[in-house]
Amino acid sequence: MRDRTRKILLGELGFADVYCAQAAVCRWDEVRRINERLATETLPILKIPGAGLRVTAHSIQLERWDGKAVSLDKGSIARFEQFVEQLRAITSSRSIPWIVDDRR
Repeated sequence: MRDRTRKILLGELGFADVYCAQAAVCRWDEVRRINERLATETLPILKIPGAGLRVTAHSIQLERWDGKAVSLDKGSIARFEQFVEQLRAITSSRSIPWIVDDRR
């Protein structure tokens, strides 16, 4: 279930992580890199030997130069895939490294 009290606002100068009426703001020049992780696992289906359900997890971590990070996934933000595309467009124009760990 998605956490409806959290919002990530992307802007020209940076982003804001708004959670429970408190905002943490980070400028784009404070972002060291973006870590994207895609992983697929097979969940066993009970009562059917050898059967499984394949599930892909997709997450993003915005890592700052001071070592702090903001982690996001489909459960923490609405329209996650659209958000990732917007984030990629913004960060690519600023030459922020984007590291993809694809374990599908």
